[in-house]
Amino acid sequence: MAVVAWLAPALGFTVVLGTLGVTAKLALAQREWQDLLLWITTAYIVAGAVLLVAGVGLATGSGAGWAAGAGVLAPVTFVALALALSRGPASRVVPVTAAYPAITVVLAAIVLAESPTPVGVLGTALVVAGVVTLSRDAGR
Repeated sequence: MAVVAWLAPALGFTVVLGTLGVTAKLALAQREWQDLLLWITTAYIVAGAVLLVAGVGLATGSGAGWAAGAGVLAPVTFVALALALSRGPASRVVPVTAAYPAITVVLAAIVLAESPTPVGVLGTALVVAGVVTLSRDAGR
């Protein structure tokens, strides 16, 4: 069976994002969310500098608006995650925030005209059910 080209980076994303929930929670025990955002910004600046040195330029034109929008959304998502982690346990906050694929599936259908498969719809429904279950348990 051929390995799907996107699978390895997707699994890497999952591992790194899962680790971020724990490292951010540990940092937030001693620091404010603004400190974390500054560290993340520093890391992005370094990564951006490496890309510029490698000859990758900041593209304009077609798709640049969407790229800029994604650039704005990334720190907003982190601030929301940091605020949630500073107010709740990582074991509940991170699974709830991990429900974002449900939003992606709906937006992909509306904006990108993608058709979710029955398995995709079932999986999304299970994610939503998991969020509801965790949210109901959050008060205990």
